[in-house]
Amino acid sequence: MRTVKITNKLISFIIVMAVLLCLFAVMPKTVYAATTADLVNQIKNFDPGPGSTGKLDAFIITGRGIVVSGTVTDATKCLGLDIDNDVRIIWSADYSGSNFFELIELTGDGIFEVASGGSIKNNRSGGDGITSHGTTVTISGGSVSAKRTAIMPITNATTINVSGGTVSGAYAISDGLVGSGHVINISGGTLNATADGPAKTSAINCIAKSTLNMTGGAVIGNSSDAICLNHSDSTVKVSGGFVFGSNPNITGTSNAVIIMGNGNTPTIIDTAVVCGWNKASGTMTYTEGKKDNLIVNSGATAQWDRSGVQSGIRYSKGENTGFFPISGVTVNLAAPSGLTAAAGASGITLNWTDNSNRETGYIIERKANGGGWGQMDFVGVNATTYTDINVQPDVLYTYKVNATGEGFYPSAYSNEASAMIVTEFSVKFDTNGGGAVVEQTVHKGDKAVQPTDPVKTDSAFAGWYKDAGLSSAYNFNDPVTADITLYAKWTDPSSEAYAVTVTAGGGGTANSDVASAKEGDTVTLTVTENEGYMFKQWQVLSGGAIITGDTFVMPANAVAIRAVFEPVPEANVSSAEGLNKPDGMEGLNEHDSADDPDGTELDGTPTQGSGGAKSSMLLWIMLIVLVTIAAGGAVTVIIIARDKKQRANENPGYFCGNCGTKAPAGAKFCANCGGRITGPPEQEPVPQEQVRLEQTPQEPVPQEFGDKDKTEE
Repeated sequence: MRTVKITNKLISFIIVMAVLLCLFAVMPKTVYAATTADLVNQIKNFDPGPGSTGKLDAFIITGRGIVVSGTVTDATKCLGLDIDNDVRIIWSADYSGSNFFELIELTGDGIFEVASGGSIKNNRSGGDGITSHGTTVTISGGSVSAKRTAIMPITNATTINVSGGTVSGAYAISDGLVGSGHVINISGGTLNATADGPAKTSAINCIAKSTLNMTGGAVIGNSSDAICLNHSDSTVKVSGGFVFGSNPNITGTSNAVIIMGNGNTPTIIDTAVVCGWNKASGTMTYTEGKKDNLIVNSGATAQWDRSGVQSGIRYSKGENTGFFPISGVTVNLAAPSGLTAAAGASGITLNWTDNSNRETGYIIERKANGGGWGQMDFVGVNATTYTDINVQPDVLYTYKVNATGEGFYPSAYSNEASAMIVTEFSVKFDTNGGGAVVEQTVHKGDKAVQPTDPVKTDSAFAGWYKDAGLSSAYNFNDPVTADITLYAKWTDPSSEAYAVTVTAGGGGTANSDVASAKEGDTVTLTVTENEGYMFKQWQVLSGGAIITGDTFVMPANAVAIRAVFEPVPEANVSSAEGLNKPDGMEGLNEHDSADDPDGTELDGTPTQGSGGAKSSMLLWIMLIVLVTIAAGGAVTVIIIARDKKQRANENPGYFCGNCGTKAPAGAKFCANCGGRITGPPEQEPVPQEQVRLEQTPQEPVPQEFGDKDKTEE
């Protein structure tokens, strides 16, 4: 059993040694040189490894400089270079391959510079491009790229200078969690965290104490911040160049693009542009000239744009301007804005604001009177105006404009704008000697504006008329459909007519003989009484008219008058019932006289058919007849009538127009019959009424009757 155990240990040792030998076989061959000549020879003789093609070449330049050239592909070995502090290697070779660690490993205090035309590329997943143990690395051109870290400073403090070229990888620069005191100076070139690496990586990521000074160039993060210096003693100063980070969580200020430990903040000054893109999921289409989802440091600008067919961000601050392309983003042309349309003598002119930097022209569309849209024309790049001459009068045209460009979809449309060539007519004013009135230009179908009344000495303006003969007044509410001239009418102010308004209360109607009258004219009033009502008086509502009887003299203003009515009072007449009427009077009623049984006066004047005067006279006549009969004789009643004028002569002054009864001055109605009181009529001599009783001749009375009577007496 003991022998077996020893054998097993030996076998294990042999296996371990075999593995170490295999690892040694694939380890990079480091070239160490005491002189520049030895270093040149060793680079020339370097074997890139099995499966590689090409070789490196080197030669010495003035001083202690060495230029490395040549092309090697599919290298599997790492080239190790120990560079003295006074030696400078200028790498112009194209060296690419796949190594689990790095393709170039640097030691010593010298300088390793990747110049224009030089490139180092490690295609191995997890592999690095250059590792430096204190050797200064300068990128003045060319490119360094790797699947993991392009340039890794480790162990000793390392200075990295980037003034040109491209440094790209999952991390452009990362310290690999080791080393301290690294200094990174960026004055040009581009440091880019590429999409080939893991998601959300910074272009510069240092855990150890580091100092970053940036005066130019560009540092681009990949779906993350651009710079991350986590050590509490690290510092970042950006005074130029462009720093960009993209992350759905980047909001607020540009400080989200540069992350520092212990709550430190970067110094961002001068012409530096630090921009962040809030890369919202699914939002990859933007409009040219807009800054949607972009944040930028104070004083800087950043907006979506295109350069050729490439979409990206155009930025600027002072003299620091540039364009940063972004793959996968689509930037559309900016739509024109502020479209206006104005009708003129030559057509309809459009004006708009050109918001696009990449358009090749503008498409103009039009519709008429609300119809369908149609493309009517195309104008070239930077156009901002267009005149449509193919228009008809009195048709409303509406327009919209959009931009188009090579490699672009057309932009969104501008706002819509409408205009119409309107037929216009002139409205002239002939003032007929009055003050001038300005001519008007009126669109077809619109209304003229009534001007301020003109003024003419010793004349009153009486309106505008369509014809010179002043027979047809003009209505300013009428639409204008042709050129017209309006004529002023003037009147003599002294002959101005004023309105006469007559109204009536309940009980009848009232009117005047004219609707208007001039100052000094006589106006006559009339009334018509309803049944059961009688006129009471005239009431002056306004205008100060003085009414005498039924007339008044027109004052120098309008007048309003109202007629007042009242119910007719009941008549106070004594009854003569129970009296026997003598022969010849059976057909008379209480309103008839003996000589006027048909209701007329003896002189032919119609009676009123009512009234206390005639009733009283009838009773008086009947009384006389009865007394005469009672006296034993027959009588003949002869009435010689008198007319109203005679009665008026007997009653001078105010009297009742119905019965002739005298009334006190100022009375309106008769106290006897209720009739209307009028003034005294013309005086005419009329014979006095006579009532004569004549005894009818009788036959002689027999004597015996006479004697008998006397005896009886």
